[in-house]
Amino acid sequence: MNLAELIKDVHENAVKHGWWEKPKSFEELLILVHSEISEALEELRNGHDPKEIYYEGHVKLEDGSILTMTRPKPEHVIYDNCNTIHVTKPCGFPTELADVNIRLYDMSGWCKWPIDEQLIKVTTKSIKQNYSASQISEGISDLHNDVVTMRRSRYPSAMAEYIIARVYAIAEANGINLDAAILEKHEYNKTRPYKHGCKLL
Repeated sequence: MNLAELIKDVHENAVKHGWWEKPKSFEELLILVHSEISEALEELRNGHDPKEIYYEGHVKLEDGSILTMTRPKPEHVIYDNCNTIHVTKPCGFPTELADVNIRLYDMSGWCKWPIDEQLIKVTTKSIKQNYSASQISEGISDLHNDVVTMRRSRYPSAMAEYIIARVYAIAEANGINLDAAILEKHEYNKTRPYKHGCKLL
């Protein structure tokens, strides 16, 4: 699947799951990208290795509380002889980086931006020279700054390409296979309920 096909598939999945029922402002779209960048930071703050992907599942108990379970690989866990916890949601820094680009792919699909896959590859190589594995915080800060710049830019599609490339550069500097993380999270997203989490945006 090339990038144009992936962008189309990501956006169609978001539409199918109800995330475009109401029009979103450009500012709302950018806020959602900011949120994914911040979630990537939270994975590091919680002590997870930058390359670690783990899996999470939830079940609602009789008293109304939510039990959360994590595993190093996807599995279906029988709890209390009656509840099955599907521990299949990919989590971790690589997955949250993937979510940043998935957000941008969805936005690009909605806006019908002609995202240039080859340009992104060239830009990734250029940006990667600015990062080492010890400079993740700089990379995350740069991503937030890029999104702010995107709001003011006369060429938001070009900024989207640049941010996508920066995410790839950060991933490559830390030995992360971002393409694999994106595809894994996208396939998981296809299995999620309609408007999962009952979120408004």
